[in-house]
Amino acid sequence: MPKLYHNSEPNLKFFVFKSIVCRMIEFPLFGEPWDSKIASELKGFNTQAASAVSFYHDLAITSPTAALQRFSSALEVVRDANPNRALVEAIATGPNPDWTGPILKIMGHIYPNLDKDTRKVALVKSLDFLDGLRCDVAQENVAHLTEPWLVADIIINRWIYNPGYEQADELLKKHGTWADLYPHLESTSPFWICFAMILENRASKEIRARFFQLFPKLADRTLDAAAGFTETYAKIDHKKQGIPQEAAREHHLQDYCWEIHDQIRKKISEEKWIALET
Repeated sequence: MPKLYHNSEPNLKFFVFKSIVCRMIEFPLFGEPWDSKIASELKGFNTQAASAVSFYHDLAITSPTAALQRFSSALEVVRDANPNRALVEAIATGPNPDWTGPILKIMGHIYPNLDKDTRKVALVKSLDFLDGLRCDVAQENVAHLTEPWLVADIIINRWIYNPGYEQADELLKKHGTWADLYPHLESTSPFWICFAMILENRASKEIRARFFQLFPKLADRTLDAAAGFTETYAKIDHKKQGIPQEAAREHHLQDYCWEIHDQIRKKISEEKWIALET
């Protein structure tokens, strides 16, 4: 899988810079302190977006079905936090991922509690949103996700939206023991940390064991994601290169540490992922 990882912090700074440019177009400086006016407006925009995210989060807790139905409208509300949305998004090449990404993340919280047919509806809604964005902006949004099933299903159906695990990989290289790693777990998506640590030669047995013990549901669904990736890539190799699917499956299993191969094989037989196109 591609290892590109787009850090949202520099992207946000660039977005803010472009927002400032937009305001300069509308209101030439002429010696007036527009910079403080812009800063005040941006703070207001962020507050409105955060309020919309908070409302959607509460709705997801009380009524997941209603939250699923209102996913697209929730995205529109956060994007409308900027009254100059059309101009700003045109210059910034898309909506601010730090506003829309949390809405997608909340969809991820709902996702594993839905039956498979309803998950397909949720996945299609998520892809419809991402398909309307530039590839790099879509990746920024997916990077906000923490739910393994939704990340996996998005990547299985649109591999170009894979934001990668490079940041998580660097974290594991820098912190080689559980005691050292634990304080830094919140610095990136827990899914990508878990995914990186099940890859071959990425993390110690101690780190994997402690992480799996502390986050059993996340770890279990990350194995589901690994199973989905493995089988999907095996099918692609079989279709495009004529490699027997079983051989291709075993080949892609080698990407993961050998201790979990049997677990992934079992997960493949359960087939919890969703492939919309076969």
